[in-house]
Amino acid sequence: MFLISAVLACLTAADLPPDLAAELAAARSGPPEFVAALLIRLSESPRVRARGAKRELLQEAYQVAKAAQHPTAHISLPPVPASPDATQVLSRTGLQARVIQRMIAVDPVWALRLFDAMEAPTPYRAGCEATLAPSFADYYQTLRDLFRRGGAGFPLLLAQTRSMRTPHALAPLAELIRDGAWTPHQLAELAQAYAESLGSIETGSIEFQLTAGYGLQQRIVELTRRLIKAAIPPRPLIEAWRRYLVHHLPAARCQALPDFGPRLAAAFDESLRHLGHPQPPIEPIPPLAAH
Repeated sequence: MFLISAVLACLTAADLPPDLAAELAAARSGPPEFVAALLIRLSESPRVRARGAKRELLQEAYQVAKAAQHPTAHISLPPVPASPDATQVLSRTGLQARVIQRMIAVDPVWALRLFDAMEAPTPYRAGCEATLAPSFADYYQTLRDLFRRGGAGFPLLLAQTRSMRTPHALAPLAELIRDGAWTPHQLAELAQAYAESLGSIETGSIEFQLTAGYGLQQRIVELTRRLIKAAIPPRPLIEAWRRYLVHHLPAARCQALPDFGPRLAAAFDESLRHLGHPQPPIEPIPPLAAH
């Protein structure tokens, strides 16, 4: 991992227009969340024209964000469709993601370095009585942006896939593997790493129910279709997804959260029949109340 040095020296007055420098100086004693947000906003100002100054503002914002009180944003449980995806907090991950997304246009090499230094999402365990769950949307949207606009390539995606430990990574990584311009060898290596990591994921009821919906399964099916088109055996991926469902479906599930389980199994079997890869069906498993 690329190690970011200690907090950069404050920009001198010559680096910013006097009024912006005064605004920044007055804000430095405030909460780190607001200081980081201000640094990001200053980096976007048309009055800060030098690319080096923009880069330094963003680098400092990244470092300051490490002291944010909340590691991630959160979503409410059960999710409310009409509400925002995550509670409106200035979290460490959210602020660092904003830095990287803006750094892509300023210095793509530094954007990749900063992302490499971010703390990756990890599994969490909570009972069905929980009212909040961490949101990793900022992290994975930033990963998508690095591939779409930042020049990220095969090594980063392979590393992300091999280190995948949370079900929140399943949909975005399947999407990136599905859509990338990979060589047949790269595609086969990514698919193998995805299947192996999928087989090692252990999750609780909340994470499983929040992530194992039709959107994720459709990405698995579409990735399977791409493997078939590239003449790459899809069986390891198919079996890994089926094992994931079989392993987690019998667990007690939270009645207040969406429960797609039995329908997912039937829909996946039907999709495989259309792809020409039918498998023995998974027996429907009734929803169970979590204790």
